[in-house]
Amino acid sequence: MNKILKNFNDWFVNISKKKQDNSLDITIVEPPKTANSSVFADVFTPSISARATLWESGELYLQVIEGESGKNIIEEYHTINTSQQLYKLLENFVSRILDI
Repeated sequence: MNKILKNFNDWFVNISKKKQDNSLDITIVEPPKTANSSVFADVFTPSISARATLWESGELYLQVIEGESGKNIIEEYHTINTSQQLYKLLENFVSRILDI
């Protein structure tokens, strides 16, 4: 796992530990390696399902789906250049999830 993927993984592990009130159910998955390996985090609340996917190339895809209707509430694509940029986007993503 390269550094950016490890940072993504570690960030979600830390958030899981901080959210021990069970406001978020987080599962982190590292699929089999490919030419552009990835890691993703599935995030669940009672009302939404969300996924953040990061590829080694720095591409980040964020999606939140409303549970009842199945409609996309958030669907974003970003290119990550630094760990700080990644952390800022993930913090914003989780904040928006908690506001839904």
